[in-house]
Amino acid sequence: MQKQYYMKQYDKKMKQTGEQMRKVEQERDQAFDELRHMKRIAQETNVMIDETLANKRSNSESLLLENQKSVQESPNNKLSEKDVLLDNMRNEMNNLRSSEDNAMTLLSGYKRRIQELEIELNKTKESEANLFDTLVMQTKQLEQNKILLEESKLEITSLEEKLMTEQLSACQTFQIPGNYL
Repeated sequence: MQKQYYMKQYDKKMKQTGEQMRKVEQERDQAFDELRHMKRIAQETNVMIDETLANKRSNSESLLLENQKSVQESPNNKLSEKDVLLDNMRNEMNNLRSSEDNAMTLLSGYKRRIQELEIELNKTKESEANLFDTLVMQTKQLEQNKILLEESKLEITSLEEKLMTEQLSACQTFQIPGNYL
């Protein structure tokens, strides 16, 4: 009876461990998916930054060429046109710096999130390894309990046989005629 109780408890614990393993695997898979998603977003952000910087450089160069042409066409207004050109370039540089700062902020946020996910992934792997070790240990215990159960069954059978032979012997002793106590 007690061994059946332990076997039921062991089975229950095995089911719980299996459920925990499934949950850990789901969490691990989810962390991998989030990590892939974050890496993809970081790559897309880098591409967007590169494209934005290329466009800004191209625009700055075209504005510079236009301003140079206009300066060459009117020598009298050289100084004021240079000031306008310089202001335009300063505005462009400020816009570029602002865009770059925004991109760097996004990128650092993504990097931080990737690091968090990697830490979570490592914790999940450790938890998974611990659950596996526990499962192996419990499996060994189950095997030992099975062996003990079989030995107990054999011992019970042997004792029952001895009891039967003793009972037969006792019955025969009492049935012998002339043997009155």
